[in-house]
Amino acid sequence: MSNQTTQPNQTIQNLFINGEWVVGEGATLTSTNPATNDIVWQANSASERDVEKAFQAAHDAFQAWALTPLAHRIAVMEKYKALLEANKEQLAKDIMNDMGKPWRSLGLIIFQGICRTDTLSPR
Repeated sequence: MSNQTTQPNQTIQNLFINGEWVVGEGATLTSTNPATNDIVWQANSASERDVEKAFQAAHDAFQAWALTPLAHRIAVMEKYKALLEANKEQLAKDIMNDMGKPWRSLGLIIFQGICRTDTLSPR
């Protein structure tokens, strides 16, 4: 999900395909906060065509990524980890609103996600 906020009936660009945020061509999805029944977001799902474009873009990107020097790949993962750490509070709030997950359990979920980046970028 992009970092855009939405109001009911506002279409958001929710798919990241080939380096761009795009609006899905599939059916409209609505996420409601299970604790309040407030609408958290609405977005179009991916169509079969969207999935095919995303798959092809990922395949093409992997070819280039595989040729990227290890030191650069590690730097990218370290930047990703830093972004997770810097935004962990907002990530926890977004997950809580979207899924109704209790606040006290979210710290562990975010921490686990941050720790998993270490296994992807060993030093």
